[in-house]
Amino acid sequence: MCHFERALYRDPGADHRTRWWDLVERYQLVRRPDDRDAPDWASKIHLAVAPVYYQNYLYGELMASQVQASMRADAGGIVDRPEAGAWLVERVFRAGASRRWDRLVAEATGEPLTARHFADELVGAVA
Repeated sequence: MCHFERALYRDPGADHRTRWWDLVERYQLVRRPDDRDAPDWASKIHLAVAPVYYQNYLYGELMASQVQASMRADAGGIVDRPEAGAWLVERVFRAGASRRWDRLVAEATGEPLTARHFADELVGAVA
């Protein structure tokens, strides 16, 4: 979606139908239907209602991976660990909306947002 949106804004007059299916075939491994000539890309509600929203999903994944790594280090894990709940209350929930999200992540985990923990999870899942 990010690749499509970037191209859409870079060249709004381009053939978006072809571009959409080129990207779907490449990244989702879904073959484009034969003899289809419809603006399937326009059915994505994010494009019409919340443009450039998919990047937020990526931020969420990065933050979740970083928080999870910190909870493992500080609370010994997450599942069946009361310490993990206390960690979340103390370091994340108690702050409420009093801090910007990036400051909250840095204060809760001890480091600014990074992709390192997300990448570590991906490597671990493949190994």
